[in-house]
Amino acid sequence: MKVNFSRIVIHPDKDSILNMLTNLLQCKICMNIINDPYDCVCCNQTFCKTCITHYIQMNKKCPYSNFFGKENEGSMDTIKPSSSNLKKLVSSLKFNCAYQCNGCNCELSIEDLSEHEINCKYKNGRKVLNESNLNQRKNSKEKDK
Repeated sequence: MKVNFSRIVIHPDKDSILNMLTNLLQCKICMNIINDPYDCVCCNQTFCKTCITHYIQMNKKCPYSNFFGKENEGSMDTIKPSSSNLKKLVSSLKFNCAYQCNGCNCELSIEDLSEHEINCKYKNGRKVLNESNLNQRKNSKEKDK
């Protein structure tokens, strides 16, 4: 499941923390929050396991440096699981339900998000939380101040 950064639950004064987390936790392929983080030994970048595995199978090279070297060309040996601390960090974050615009106020871990959204009682509404309507909500709140 892909989850956008805009769904991280933060307080308005924490923008610098969000920027830092974005740089640390963003898959350089899908540009979403890393899900099951894996590191590439060629470029030392972190990717979602599914993203980097698919990329290597299709392109036979590193997506960031475009190089593996002859001995490792197209090899899955060039990726390894990320540290358990990075996995713990991602697991500790809370995310808004995609149906928040319909009234769901749940804040969930990345592990619980997918199942919740499949069964969310607000799912049958017309709106789904995305970058566009999240920015509209922020602008509306700023005008109210």
